[in-house]
Amino acid sequence: MPRKEVYCETCKSNQPLIEPEPQKDDLNPHPWYDLVCGTCYSIIATIQIVPDDKPVEPSAAVEPKLKLVQKG
Repeated sequence: MPRKEVYCETCKSNQPLIEPEPQKDDLNPHPWYDLVCGTCYSIIATIQIVPDDKPVEPSAAVEPKLKLVQKG
């Protein structure tokens, strides 16, 4: 059976992917999965399963930048 691999920033190469069982707790009712490098065990990503009607949270990566206005 083919295995899943993921690029690991720590290993600087593709490594086997560990997919654990979903986690859930009292503070966060939506299940989540930590995708983990099978070699160094770094967390590559955390995936959360949320309802369709949950709004997407704001992202600092795509917030509009303030533009400087020149007087003149």
